[in-house]
Formats: sequence, C-alpha cells, structure tokens
Amino acid sequence: MLRSSLKNQLKSWSQIEHFTLEYNYLSTINDIIDFYNKDYSKLVDKYGEKTNRSVFSISHEYVDSNPDLINNNMSLLRNAIELGRTSITVGDSISPILLHYSFHCLMSFLNYSLFHWSPKHAKSHGLFTYIPPNNIPSKITLRITPSGVFKRFIDVFSLVGCPIAFSQYIPIARKNKVEFIENPVLIQNDHGQIQLKDILNFEHRDWKDKLKLKDEENIESLFSDVSLNNFVISYSIIFIVSNIARYRPALWNEILLGKDEFNIKIIQKYSLAIRFYADFIKTVKDIISRIKWIYFRIRINGTLQDEPINFI
Repeated sequence: MLRSSLKNQLKSWSQIEHFTLEYNYLSTINDIIDFYNKDYSKLVDKYGEKTNRSVFSISHEYVDSNPDLINNNMSLLRNAIELGRTSITVGDSISPILLHYSFHCLMSFLNYSLFHWSPKHAKSHGLFTYIPPNNIPSKITLRITPSGVFKRFIDVFSLVGCPIAFSQYIPIARKNKVEFIENPVLIQNDHGQIQLKDILNFEHRDWKDKLKLKDEENIESLFSDVSLNNFVISYSIIFIVSNIARYRPALWNEILLGKDEFNIKIIQKYSLAIRFYADFIKTVKDIISRIKWIYFRIRINGTLQDEPINFI
C-alpha cells in the first residue's frame, strides 16, 4: 500500500523539474515580481501588519541584493526531487524520513520563490512531536512553534486567498476588499498543540462548516482551500511519522504491523498523505506558474464577480 502511494510522485516530479534550470526559473521569478508591482504587494503588507508576521513580497532589489537566492531555491527543488525519488527505493522503515525532508525542501522552495521573511532563514521546522515514554500512538501530540518553516508555509497559503485550519488569521472578502480576521475555529489549542488522533480525524468540510462564513465573505481563489488544507494536514502527518521512524524505530515497525485499529488508521492516513504529496508537487508548479494571474473573486448580491476585487 505504501509503495504504490510513493510511486505517485514520479509523474509529478516531471512537471516541475524544468524549474531546476536557471533560465526557466529566473524567467518565472521575474514574472512573479512584475505581478507584485501591482496592488498584490499591498495585500502582503496588510497581512504582515495584521498578523505581526515579517513577510514581504520578493522584488528585483531583493533578488539583486541576495545573489545566492536563485541558486539556493533551485538547490532546494533538486534536493526535494532527489529525496522524493530515493524514498521510493528504500524500505518502509526509513522512507518516511526521506519523504519528510523532500516535502520540507519543496515547501521551502515554494515559500522562498514567492516571499521573503525577517529573519531571512527560519531557525527550525516550526513543529515538535511529543511521543510519550510508554509509546502509545494515540497520545502522540504535535506542537506548532511561534516561528519556523511551517508558519511560513501557512503564510503562503493564506496569501493565495485560502483559509487554513492551522492559521490564526484567515482571508475573507468584506466590502469588496480582502481582509484578514482571527480564525474562530483554530484546530490547535492555545499552546499550539494538537493530538495526532485529531489530525487523523480532520475533515475539511466539517471545519469549513464551523467557520460559518457568509457567501459574500468567501473568496474564490485560483487554488482550492480543500486541497491546500489537505496538503498542510498531510505535511503534519508525514512529519509525525518521520519523527516516529527516526527516534522510535521500534514503535514505527510495530505500527506497520497494524495490530490494532489506531495503528491501521495511522497507516491509512499516512498512505493518503503520500498521495496528497504527489498532488502538492503539481500544485507548487501551478502556484509558481500562475500566481501572476492570481485574483480573488467575491459575491455581490449573490452573484460571483469576474473582475478582480480590491486587495486593499
């Protein structure tokens, strides 16, 4: 089951591999920057002010003053591809470790292709897995730290117009403008913690229903908030499994035996997360290639408007 899920990556990598060539990637970055010269960069500033996040649009000045940026980003993508392809060739005992770092590199490639942060480099994954001493899988807990790569991942998805379950602020349409409001249905607690069992049970439709957004508050983004939330959940699951495989290998091997219902659920959801990762690879290509055409649509008097709305 895991082997067939891992092989789904192969076709996806071929769709994004051309970004490892400097001419192709640099041309795309220039297209993105040209788009940012419009009002969208003001939306990024608004998001940063609202969320107290030091996130900024990339610019020609930023690229010129950071000559290693292009090569670093292409190296992240090359590493993501190599790690992902290698994860298919090894056994189930260690493939989660390689898969996580592939996902991590690809996520960072997306982050730093679109935005930059202060400080320049994240100092951690932004996630911490607590595995209890008694090795009971149902008691495993994930903690989201105040900073790190994971938070930057959430920034990116929020800034392409999608409400994310882990995000403290979500984008909505209000009076023909994009605003960011506090997420009333944050799935982690006030300490940034969420149990593995709750991650495995996450259903986007149930979460979205609890938001109770009015039709006119929903933003029609180029990218599906269902898919983007599934990617974030999938990254969380792969991160947790990779930590189990790395730090508690005996526990991971026991889970793979599927001796009880919860262990089977971990395997099933991990297998699904691997499949979502293959979709995420294609989505990264779409976001980077199409962000220059991004716009949000809202409903006015119940009618979906085809014209771009005001970002600010």
